[in-house]
Amino acid sequence: MIEPLIKSLNDPELPVRVAALHALSASTDDRRIPPLLRMLKTNCPRCARGGGSDWKTGDAKFLSDILPLLKDSKFEVRVTAIAALGNIKKF
Repeated sequence: MIEPLIKSLNDPELPVRVAALHALSASTDDRRIPPLLRMLKTNCPRCARGGGSDWKTGDAKFLSDILPLLKDSKFEVRVTAIAALGNIKKF
């Protein structure tokens, strides 16, 4: 079920990408994290803002992927990375 959502992140229509982003953010499937991280690095501020705030990462195994985003040049990416870090349950 997660593959169609990941594929939708590349849809030409912004509302489709944003909906897929939010659906993936609510998932607990670890396969969603790399595509979500890629979305954070896009030039889509609306996508970036929604990208990490709802992530349910559960543990710190993606910490090394999220930490570099704290130094990103885009404010939205940094804020979203902070939100994603706040949702990590185990350090």
